[in-house]
Amino acid sequence: MMISKTQITICILLIFTLVNLYAYIQNTQQSGILDLLKRRYDNDEGKNDDVGLKANLEDRTVHFKDLPTIKKQLLQEMKTESDTFVKSLMDQQPKDEDLEWLDRDDAKGFAEYGDGSCPVTTDRAPWQKVLAKWIKVAKKHNIRYFLTAGSLLGAWRDEDVIPYDQDLDIRIHIDDFDKLYPLRQRKFIWESYDDYDFHFYFTRDWRLPYDLRRRYSCKGKKVEDYEGQCSFTDPSARLIYRQWHMDLFAYTYYQDTVKFIHFAAYEYRKEDILPVTRCMLMGIETRCPQKPKVIFKNLYNSFKPTRICSNKTWVKV
Repeated sequence: MMISKTQITICILLIFTLVNLYAYIQNTQQSGILDLLKRRYDNDEGKNDDVGLKANLEDRTVHFKDLPTIKKQLLQEMKTESDTFVKSLMDQQPKDEDLEWLDRDDAKGFAEYGDGSCPVTTDRAPWQKVLAKWIKVAKKHNIRYFLTAGSLLGAWRDEDVIPYDQDLDIRIHIDDFDKLYPLRQRKFIWESYDDYDFHFYFTRDWRLPYDLRRRYSCKGKKVEDYEGQCSFTDPSARLIYRQWHMDLFAYTYYQDTVKFIHFAAYEYRKEDILPVTRCMLMGIETRCPQKPKVIFKNLYNSFKPTRICSNKTWVKV
């Protein structure tokens, strides 16, 4: 039985198609493993489950023998992506050239964090994203704000986040919360913060006095104690990006007085706070009050760090 040229051509095309299909499946599988690793380290960083994960991957086409190296590469990629993200956002921001720069002459000597042997925090890159995102929203909606608490202290000391800080803090004019409220996340529907989006979340009773506010989880369930990033009663709102967040506190002013509302509810002379100044935090231009030291005197016993790095460990002082 003779095979025609047409049949031979069809066979060749069929073989070519099968080979390409196999290559596609292999590439997809490899991509899935990389994604699995990234989520594994993003969502469960710090848990020593690498052996189990590696055993899971042994049956795959791609074998990863050095998971710590891969983790380091992923963190570097995250930093590079964050730097690109921040630059693209900041390039879009108009500069308020009429504002003065924050006077940091008195800050010299207050950023001594120890011997430098402690690991560099991996929170800096996502916090850059949070701050840059906030600045973009604030510009778009003409929201009055300035850094406060630990974020302000970091900007004043060395224009960077405090290495052991846990969040970012700003104060917003109380009337401007109404501009943010339509942007709020109405309901969180995920088990963990892994969607890589930004979310404004308001405490449900944000218009009420602090002591009358109730706590609700991200699932909308009433809880008695702090239970996840949504169950706060003060600040009034948060900008949440996965497991990182920025706390949004309120302030107001009348005549010659600026009043901080709820947490650290102090009053200051208006001339000590306003007009705001230009300042830097993590390489990003943002806004600070005129005289930060008057705020620090109410919040902290000293302007110096409360923890010092010694032999790879942060030690309270």
